[in-house]
Amino acid sequence: MASEKHAEAVRKDMAQAQKAGATGTPSFVLGRTDPADPSKVKGISFIRGAQQFAALKTEIEKALAESEK
Repeated sequence: MASEKHAEAVRKDMAQAQKAGATGTPSFVLGRTDPADPSKVKGISFIRGAQQFAALKTEIEKALAESEK
């Protein structure tokens, strides 16, 4: 950390996370890949903070149902 070797990469990651709405950890984005371009991911749901398993399961099930459409 003292060398700041990775400081720029960390700053870029932090900027992207803030742009997506992450204000801390943990934060989760549930998404799916674009069939036309698997290198692209479309976010379906954003989960902020530590959650109980039931809440995560509900969001995952919604994301799976959305991907089946």
